[in-house]
Amino acid sequence: MPLNTLTESDPPEPQQPRNAQFDDSGTGAPAARGRLAGTRGILVGVGIGMAIAAGGMTLLSQSNKPAAAPVAETQSTPVAGQSVGVETAKLAFVPKTFSATGSVDAQNWVQVTPQATGVQIQQILVNEGDTVQTGQAIAVLDSSVLQDQLNEAKAQLSSAQAQFSSAQAQLNSAQAQVASNRSIVQQKEAVLKQQRAVLAEAESNLRRYQGLRNDGVISSQDLESRTTSATTAREAISVAQSNISSAQADVAKAQAGVNQAQAGVTQAQAGIDTNRTRIQQLETKIAQTTVRSPASGILSKRNPNDQKTAVARVGELTGSNPLFYIVRNSSLQLQVNIPENLLSQVRVGEPAKITSDADKRINVQGRVREVEPVINQQTRQATVKIDLPESGLLKPGMFLRSNIVTQKVQAVVVSERAVVSEADGRKIVYVLDGEDIARAKPVETGDRNNGQIVITNGINPDDRVVVAGAGFVKDGDRVTVAK
Repeated sequence: MPLNTLTESDPPEPQQPRNAQFDDSGTGAPAARGRLAGTRGILVGVGIGMAIAAGGMTLLSQSNKPAAAPVAETQSTPVAGQSVGVETAKLAFVPKTFSATGSVDAQNWVQVTPQATGVQIQQILVNEGDTVQTGQAIAVLDSSVLQDQLNEAKAQLSSAQAQFSSAQAQLNSAQAQVASNRSIVQQKEAVLKQQRAVLAEAESNLRRYQGLRNDGVISSQDLESRTTSATTAREAISVAQSNISSAQADVAKAQAGVNQAQAGVTQAQAGIDTNRTRIQQLETKIAQTTVRSPASGILSKRNPNDQKTAVARVGELTGSNPLFYIVRNSSLQLQVNIPENLLSQVRVGEPAKITSDADKRINVQGRVREVEPVINQQTRQATVKIDLPESGLLKPGMFLRSNIVTQKVQAVVVSERAVVSEADGRKIVYVLDGEDIARAKPVETGDRNNGQIVITNGINPDDRVVVAGAGFVKDGDRVTVAK
């Protein structure tokens, strides 16, 4: 394929095909009138020859001479005709390209694998090829079993909370009993202290009365009375001490009730915590039954690399296999194979025009990102990767055509509108001479770029060419150049 030839397409302004026969002399009609005049001369000569035999040949020869005069008189320039737009063919640097086709694939993609496994796919919210955003819901899984488990966990939580309330009430009661028993202990201790004071006084009196009895001041009965008082006081202390021990035992018993109640509270709290955790887990799993896109991009049901199909079908059970693939935005590329002898002309960073033979809406510009260094031994070609821009028209797996710029060369360029296609496939350009007469020039064309077309042969730089109205001009027409 020639490096300077783009894929042909119809010119922007289709022209009516015309017979490609051109009369460069411009004298077709005057010549016909000349022949008519010559005929009349011959007839006159024959008549004179019949009348005057001697001078017939002379008159006949003279009658032929005036026939040439009208021919000369009719060879005038054409009258100015229609108004046309004109531009000057110019010499410019134009990109030199070559064409190659290939397939679109993704260089950056992620797979969507559901976190809830063993769950039936209930609904799919998107279609293959849709553009999705991060966090967008793309599928719904069956959550009925999980919802039942959640309701059960909530009921267990309510039961655990009731147990906790009961255990807390028991704990409060046991703690109150401990406090009451401790108060009783304090009371008994106060009684013991009082009894010890009474005993001290009784023993003091007894010792004093024993001295008086020894002195004979008091009777034996008085001494015995004091002795009895001291003994009674001692017995009261023993009772008080016993009461304190009993009260302390009640405190210990009440404290055991507190400990038991505290254990019940702790157990009930553990039940609450367990069920709350279970509820959170189930709520998370239920939320996961709404499958959301992990990235923004184009949704695909096929692996961009090996084309394996995902399992995104209603009724299927989820597992370890992905539901979808997401081709991230700005990650599409076109891979084309380039012959070995052209690789030296391909440079990273060069632009490439991307089109589709199947969809004329696709007309974007990519850029060469990578030229693989390995050449296929069988095909003698290497793969060139072209980054594609973001576009809703581009999808993985598409077959596209690229025109890769290799260099810029100097060439004659004119507007695409100046080139007229003939019925026989030829292309012509109308060039104006110094008298504004249009001359049809067969041309050979090259690349097209931004409404301009390269003329590789047929016209010269600075030629004035008809642009507007070229489809209505004939060879030899005098035209009026629009200002």
